[in-house]
Amino acid sequence: MTAMRSRMRISSRNTAQHAEATNLPSRYDEMDMVDVWTEYRESKPEEMRNFLVEKFLHLVRYNAERIYQRLPDEVDLEDLM
Repeated sequence: MTAMRSRMRISSRNTAQHAEATNLPSRYDEMDMVDVWTEYRESKPEEMRNFLVEKFLHLVRYNAERIYQRLPDEVDLEDLM
């Protein structure tokens, strides 16, 4: 019975709905990723930071959802992201 409750709790947890990357083209799409990181490290423009956040959002979401499954109910997935 306890294992069933645990599985139901895990399966009933929702994934984050608010964090979606845009599909709009960026001038950084054409650049090599190493060059993007190098330029960002030197000058830290907000536009480039936003590009990097959106570029790697799927990895953040994937890891947050995996960690979320092992945490107590009080923890919200959106807090991990």
